[in-house]
Amino acid sequence: MSGSVPDVRRFETAGYLPRTTAALLDGLVLYAIFVAIERMWISSLTDSELLLDKPPLPTSITILVAACVAFYIVGTGLLGRTLGMSAVELRITRADDTAATWSRLLLRAVVLVAVVAVLWWIEPFLLLAYPLWILFNGKQQMLHDQVSDTVVVRRAAPVATPRAVLSARAQLGGLAPPTAGVLLDDLDRLRLNARAKVHTASLPIFVLGLLASCGMAANWVSNVSAQYANLGYFYWALAGPLGLTATAWWFYRQQRVLGAGTRVGPLVLITLLVACAALVTAPYSLGGLITGAGFLAVAVVQHSRLLAAAAVAFGLVTGLEPARAALSGMVEYGLSGAYSRFYFGSFETVFDFLAPGVLGLILIAAGAVAFRRERTR
Repeated sequence: MSGSVPDVRRFETAGYLPRTTAALLDGLVLYAIFVAIERMWISSLTDSELLLDKPPLPTSITILVAACVAFYIVGTGLLGRTLGMSAVELRITRADDTAATWSRLLLRAVVLVAVVAVLWWIEPFLLLAYPLWILFNGKQQMLHDQVSDTVVVRRAAPVATPRAVLSARAQLGGLAPPTAGVLLDDLDRLRLNARAKVHTASLPIFVLGLLASCGMAANWVSNVSAQYANLGYFYWALAGPLGLTATAWWFYRQQRVLGAGTRVGPLVLITLLVACAALVTAPYSLGGLITGAGFLAVAVVQHSRLLAAAAVAFGLVTGLEPARAALSGMVEYGLSGAYSRFYFGSFETVFDFLAPGVLGLILIAAGAVAFRRERTR
């Protein structure tokens, strides 16, 4: 047998959730770029211009934003994966599982840019529906995949560290190939069992619960104290990166102890992307939504549906401030100000205060239950 380490990474066709999550992370990167360009433009305006209603973006700025989007898609696409795809361990191959050439990657990226431009021109909401294309073909390809004859694959559930594999191969080196093959299959099963003992969902869910509960307190202080009115913005800008950092460290510790589990590299990349997006967009009240997207990416890497459901719930409750404002207006209009008797103020304030708190308690309880189940495996 060869002394080289076998490739224990098994790949499978990426489905709707992994690809949508990767697109969401790429969207955060592109939105952060747009916000940075917009801020530079606003800083160039004179005081008299700032006193007026903000004019629409000039043509030059619009062209610059479009060029940045195209450069990002084409530039990262030529590498075989975008930043979002790297974060959730996706890569592009040919439909016959061979490596994709640069010409195919370039064709794929150009078609994707064209699709994005057309859909944005027709109706931006269609961009959210475009990933549904993969549900209507057996290879789970989108239009730009079909044109370039490529597929997107993901790593199967991670099972062992390279060091563990190297040690196993050293012990199997003197065996006949059939016997070694049987033992390697047994080793695969042992790795899967070892990975099952890694707490793949409990700690991230518990962290989400703590973030939501502390978010309740931050929202409350922001609503009742003029001095700390911006506390909620700063909290949600920092909560996600700190929570993901703690999660990445915990998985790293588990991998060191058990010799099996998730690679930390993708988790670090997810943390960096969320940190950049959260800090750049802090004044826009998107921290909760960005944090939910980050933990959704962790769920994809961990192959955990429970964590994915918790991340989506977290993002919807803590990150959709416009939806909360609209709901507030409808409720207050329908009830003719019935909530004005409460000290909390408007229904929007009640929602900001209670919803994260209730969600936090539910997630903390769910994390505790998941932890108990994982310990019994």
